[in-house]
Amino acid sequence: MLNRNQILYKRIRITSFIFFTANAIILSKMLFIQSFKSEQLKDNTYKFGRTERTASGNRGKVLDKDGEILAQSIPKYTFWVNSKKHYEKDKIIKLFSAEFDKPREYYLSLLKNKRKYVKIEDGLFRMECANILAQINEIEGLHYDMSVDRFYPHKNLFSQVLGYVDADNQGQFGIEREFNSILEGKLEQRTYSRSANGRIRQLEYSELNKNTNGLDIQLTLDVDMQDILVHALNNGLDRSKAKSASGIILDPFNGDILAMASIPDYDPNNYKEYNVDVFSNRVISESYEPGSTFKLIAMAALLESKKFSPEDMIFCENGKYQILPQKTIHDHEPYDYLSVSEVFIYSSNIGLVKLVKELGDASIYNFARKFGFGIQTGIPLPSESSGLLRQYNQWSRLSGFSISMGQEIAVNTLQLGLAYSAVANGGYLPAPRIIKNIYGEGYDMNDFSPIPIRRVISKNTSKILLDMMEGVVTQGTASKAGIPGYKIGGKTGTAEKFIEGRYSSKFFISSFASIFLLMTLGMFV
Repeated sequence: MLNRNQILYKRIRITSFIFFTANAIILSKMLFIQSFKSEQLKDNTYKFGRTERTASGNRGKVLDKDGEILAQSIPKYTFWVNSKKHYEKDKIIKLFSAEFDKPREYYLSLLKNKRKYVKIEDGLFRMECANILAQINEIEGLHYDMSVDRFYPHKNLFSQVLGYVDADNQGQFGIEREFNSILEGKLEQRTYSRSANGRIRQLEYSELNKNTNGLDIQLTLDVDMQDILVHALNNGLDRSKAKSASGIILDPFNGDILAMASIPDYDPNNYKEYNVDVFSNRVISESYEPGSTFKLIAMAALLESKKFSPEDMIFCENGKYQILPQKTIHDHEPYDYLSVSEVFIYSSNIGLVKLVKELGDASIYNFARKFGFGIQTGIPLPSESSGLLRQYNQWSRLSGFSISMGQEIAVNTLQLGLAYSAVANGGYLPAPRIIKNIYGEGYDMNDFSPIPIRRVISKNTSKILLDMMEGVVTQGTASKAGIPGYKIGGKTGTAEKFIEGRYSSKFFISSFASIFLLMTLGMFV
């Protein structure tokens, strides 16, 4: 028989053998996995822990002339819980109630139903939820989703010029539409991580491949001038009780559009809340009869003909003049004799018609075309109206007279602004410029350099017209536009609206063009 020590020794040997055999099996299995199965298992791990999806790069930014952001794509966060699983309800309610100054009962009501996805807060910018993001890993059951949305920091200020980006990430109206293919990011295959519960984790904004992002576009617009223009349009709209107003500020020497706006406007961050009729840029999309502001073109034709000088006197018939047996025109005030300059300063229809009658209406047509009326300016924005200037062979006996006074012709505000710019800069019609630069491969600043279209009047005629415009402000129909100590020129215009085949005696389009270092133009309907 075996003694006690021999039995104990035998048991130790058996136990050691079992451990040795088990370790040998485990080590053999590990060696087999690492040597022969590693690639397969690695692929399986990647397959179940990663997923690939097609995604687009971030949309490019839109900047003003000084680099201030007008539109950009930024991340927004949505926080949620799966209320069917365990989550730290009290901790979550306390945090969100403190962050967003909402009563605890608000969040309790959201969480009372058992659902896999209960939204707590959504559409938050990072700065609005930075404290929550910093703590989210320490709070059981709190999750977030991130989306990249378009953001317009100046809200309504540039609405019609910029347009907006819809839910399908497509630009609508304005710059967003016209340059959608340049701004939008390129498509690529992206790898996303999958959490233990199978939910896909969206890439952080900073992790996105910058090579697929859209290009940035810098405009000629100036935030401060845009704010001044919009403020002035709103004030004018309130005073006049008009339905709409639009205006533009131009640098006449290079055609840069420094401000462009229409009222009423909208907030592109919340475009769904507005009616579609406020989305269009009426500065270029709507044409109208300009009235007396168009007399500048007729006066340019008269002076360029060399048949008239600013001092020539015209008898203005004391306020009433019969052009044809069936047509009589009136002045808003009766005048006897006025000089050519005074005809413009006091906006005498009779004096202008008598001058045009002597000049010939073919010259009015030629100068209207020369100044670019009746054709699009070519500004890279959607829905530009060409206005209306009928071919000369379609004119009636009254057309030359009517068009010289701003009737029987339709212009958009930009066209008229460019015409006045030609007078301000010494005689060159500038091409409108709203794109200062596009940052990206294939684009160069020289691509967007300002180029004048053509000379339309002589420098001497330009100087005479500027003096006349100054007279309009100092002694004529625009005396309210004067600013003591500053040299300002301008021209007023009032046109009866053409409704149902006839000119209305109740509804008008009022406009004013002025030159003061920079050329401005406004229109109220």
